[in-house]
Amino acid sequence: MNQALLSYSSEAQAAIATVDDEMAQAAQSIRNSKLKRDFLTSFAQDPQQFIQTWIASQSRDLEVILGDDGRGVRDEDLRRSDFFRLPWVKEAVQVYEGLRSSGALKTR
Repeated sequence: MNQALLSYSSEAQAAIATVDDEMAQAAQSIRNSKLKRDFLTSFAQDPQQFIQTWIASQSRDLEVILGDDGRGVRDEDLRRSDFFRLPWVKEAVQVYEGLRSSGALKTR
């Protein structure tokens, strides 16, 4: 396919690249819309169970960020919302997301 692209003019290559980018953006938009729809459908079907499941998921994520045993964080700290606005939280979330997206973390 690379040789086929080389035979086209630079204008055609630019047009192909533009269309390719548009297709990638459309595919990503479709994926995002489906995720949003699934999220809202799940919430609409059973809001109470949805919230409980979501909170449990967030709790597991916090345990992963802080370590499996959760040492060093008091229950009182977890109840205060300002605890999650501390400077280290943003970095911890970025590290966690990086590990999760690279596949280094195994889901439970």
